[in-house]
Amino acid sequence: MARRTRKRLTRSRMTRARTATPNVLAPAADPWERGRRGLAVADAEARALAQNVIDEIEDHRWLREARVLLLFRSGVQPNAENQICLGQARRAAPLVALLGERPDFVILLTRETWEAAAPRKRLALLDHELTHCAVTIAGKFVSPAKLEAFVAQLGKRHIETTNITDDKDRTLVRYVKTDADGRPRWRIRHHDVEEFYDVLGRWGAWDAAAARLIDLLEKPDDGQMPLFDDGEANRQAAG
Repeated sequence: MARRTRKRLTRSRMTRARTATPNVLAPAADPWERGRRGLAVADAEARALAQNVIDEIEDHRWLREARVLLLFRSGVQPNAENQICLGQARRAAPLVALLGERPDFVILLTRETWEAAAPRKRLALLDHELTHCAVTIAGKFVSPAKLEAFVAQLGKRHIETTNITDDKDRTLVRYVKTDADGRPRWRIRHHDVEEFYDVLGRWGAWDAAAARLIDLLEKPDDGQMPLFDDGEANRQAAG
């Protein structure tokens, strides 16, 4: 499969205001509060940033067919390591649909850390949580005589015609699975790297996932996305 070129991101495109957010829902719902804890629909600015991430980053192209409910939650307590969870992505539960909305995913953002974050960090957090929101990829071995027709039938659902063949000379084709309504079959994608700082400090890139992470940080495939210049990013972080 041909490698996709990463589009250069600009501040104006990633932070622009939106009059409509077709993939990020804006239901009319009263906030819920109980003591320090609270839950509310994210504001228009957060919804616009999420829509910008979906529209501008090609890795999220499938989410242009998704419905995402973005919520602020308050009163989140630190874990045993004194870390605050910045956000969390989930598949939408049936209860949400019964309440009148039919999102495919629900993303929870911790209000206190969101409000204190610079724009670049907000965008990175949304990018992270939206990357959890993924499609299900299937594979099928197809005979040479049927290969061209099968790929044509898949249309935009076609992901890759591999160079992998089985003992019957059939080629493996990867594609997006769909539900009965023809929409993508959604899933939650897990992190590529699960590791402890201490282990990395002692052993370095001891497995393939850690090695890939270090390679990307040291020598990114297409360069880090230059959303803000260094001086601007530093001023925002210092604030």
